[in-house]
Amino acid sequence: MWISYMALLGRIILLGFERIVVKMLGNDANPSAALMLFVGLATLFLSPFVCFILMSESVDWSFLKYVAGSSVVYSFAFLLYIKALAEGEVSLVSPLYNFNILFLLLLSVVFLSESLSVMKGIGLFFLLYGTTFLNRQKNIYQSLKALFIDRPCQMMMVSSLLLAIGRVIDKGNVSTTSPVLYSFFLYFFVTLYLGIWLIITGAFKEVFSLFHCRPWVSLASGFINAYAYLCLLIAFQSVEVSIAEPLSMLSMVVTLLLSVIVFKEKIRQRVIGVLLMFVGAWFLFSF
Repeated sequence: MWISYMALLGRIILLGFERIVVKMLGNDANPSAALMLFVGLATLFLSPFVCFILMSESVDWSFLKYVAGSSVVYSFAFLLYIKALAEGEVSLVSPLYNFNILFLLLLSVVFLSESLSVMKGIGLFFLLYGTTFLNRQKNIYQSLKALFIDRPCQMMMVSSLLLAIGRVIDKGNVSTTSPVLYSFFLYFFVTLYLGIWLIITGAFKEVFSLFHCRPWVSLASGFINAYAYLCLLIAFQSVEVSIAEPLSMLSMVVTLLLSVIVFKEKIRQRVIGVLLMFVGAWFLFSF
């Protein structure tokens, strides 16, 4: 059990840095090229561990059919994720990643038979209410409206829905194989699909151009992407998906602090929203 919670802590830290790095990678770049580096390099970072597993144990390859399908969902989710961060303010857009908690909770209850208590409902309320402080207006209605009409916010919310669907597929199938293998092949299929698309559209050379311009940012994005997701899959071994994902949102503390340092964003009102989300996460975790 403690390994799962250590993995969650690692995911929280990595995700906090991920949004900053992804914005730096995708800013004024072809989103598909940025995504190719984001997932392609993640695949390479995981490959040494995959080779070790393949040499040391037998593998049931039945999980590949699920990974091949879920990677289609993740491809669109990642693309919208990169576009949202590249076009919007990190401290505004990244907390909306946590809209997947709403989708995830509903999907987990319906498809994974996970528990839904009154306390989890209260926690979910605080999580959603906290989002109204991200772009604070005269009242709650206008605050929510300001989020829903903002294009980067819209893209992040759709990305969150797709991510929730992907997480449900993950939870249902990751137990049949190694989390490392599952992570590797998911990123492999996303890279494959995206590579085919870039070749068809004649934009594949933009991947190399972007890497040449931003090598260290590219490598950092791939590293963080690989191991943040791997940490989540390890956590799934012992922690309910409806708890693991909400706790991951604690990474917003790191993201908000870095958004001030790197991008000089104003976060005073958004900190209140994050604190309310913490209350929601506490209810989800403790009850």
